[in-house]
Amino acid sequence: MEFKDMINQVIEGDCLEVMKQIPDHSVDLIITDPPYNISGLSKGIELHGKPVNISHFGDWDYEFDPEQFIKESKRVLKKNGQIYIFTSDRLIGKYIDLLIKHDFHYRNTICWFKTNLMPKIRHHTWRAGTEFMLYAGQSKTEKMKDYTFNWLGQEEMKNLILRPILSGKERLKNELGKTLHPSQKPIDIIEKLVKVSSNEGDIILDPFGGTMTTAIASINLKRNYICIENNSIFYQKGLERINKLNNQTKLI
Repeated sequence: MEFKDMINQVIEGDCLEVMKQIPDHSVDLIITDPPYNISGLSKGIELHGKPVNISHFGDWDYEFDPEQFIKESKRVLKKNGQIYIFTSDRLIGKYIDLLIKHDFHYRNTICWFKTNLMPKIRHHTWRAGTEFMLYAGQSKTEKMKDYTFNWLGQEEMKNLILRPILSGKERLKNELGKTLHPSQKPIDIIEKLVKVSSNEGDIILDPFGGTMTTAIASINLKRNYICIENNSIFYQKGLERINKLNNQTKLI
């Protein structure tokens, strides 16, 4: 597939294989949510207040080695490109080490604090109410003025985002009425990252597209996008979201 044919498309496939088709230094911004490698952790963990066997959290949460993804991201990002990576507290150190190893300029860790946590039934540990975004520039040799960084004001630019867990119409459901993707991100968080670190007409890549929230945010804010997803169910549901876009109707 030629690069021009990938723009404003969602592509079903392995992200590393698809990214190999993207030319060097052609993407302005990467926003993505790779697997957290929760599968295989100890039992006795609760999800939404109920005990679950985390080893069956989802087939999408496979044993993921992020280094090749980081290397490909380095290659496809423009010289002044930027990247946001959602991750868990367990993987922050690993990602920062990899970003530095591959000559990214690590800048911040942003914390999403979930304001509507369910009660914890088993009182054996602290309630988990946070997820994290690592923010980095393509190269530590680039000057800050060379990056797109649209300041939104002192309050908006705190590295702490207070936002409820998804619920209502924005939370996608499967045919049984159950949560489709447990890691679906709120569109307003993605839109905030898009606003800060890109301009209209820029190309935004999401190698782990999930339900294509990055694509929807890009459409709403007049950016171009490329989203990749290897799970056929998530891919199809995400494609349905995009196909509902009608003129300038803002999607959730």
